[in-house]
Amino acid sequence: VYESKVPSWRIDLAAAAYATLESEGGRFRIFAFPEDAQGARALLASLTATLALYTEWFGPLEAFPGLTVIEIPAGYGSQADRAAVIQEADAFKDPARRYTFYHELSHLWDVTANDPLPPRFESEGLAMFLQHLVQEKLEGKAGAVEDAVSASLVRLAGHFKEHPDWAKTAMVDYGEKDLTDLSYRMGQVFF
Repeated sequence: VYESKVPSWRIDLAAAAYATLESEGGRFRIFAFPEDAQGARALLASLTATLALYTEWFGPLEAFPGLTVIEIPAGYGSQADRAAVIQEADAFKDPARRYTFYHELSHLWDVTANDPLPPRFESEGLAMFLQHLVQEKLEGKAGAVEDAVSASLVRLAGHFKEHPDWAKTAMVDYGEKDLTDLSYRMGQVFF
């Protein structure tokens, strides 16, 4: 059996008759279904405003090669990395779903974890908190943070009732114990 010494790379492909939008300076490129071009224009403005807000709060990024957003049909599963967001169509059609992008953009400021199994509350929990704070700041959605934290507390109560040992697990151990949902929810409450 041959084992490659070269790091494995993953590539995601999407092929469709896309409408393409690009921000001034090419910082953002959006590939949207033609019927969602209007939502894509609104999304482009939202991405630009969010990047400006995060830069104001956290300072400029050392490097930002840009971000590509690719629309995919519902049911295929959104995902993101440092270069692209592959997003299900609902975020293009429904402005109330743009918080997904606020979340993903915040990850550009993440600090690289030293732990082999990081707890992720410091990245995912912060992103959860920030996505709702940005809703308040950019969309004028009063109470977005409080509403999200209240919903998380209800969900956490259910988790802890079903899994009492989780309530005794320190946040720093979430990665080691593979408690990803707690990283998002407890992290959001923490921040």
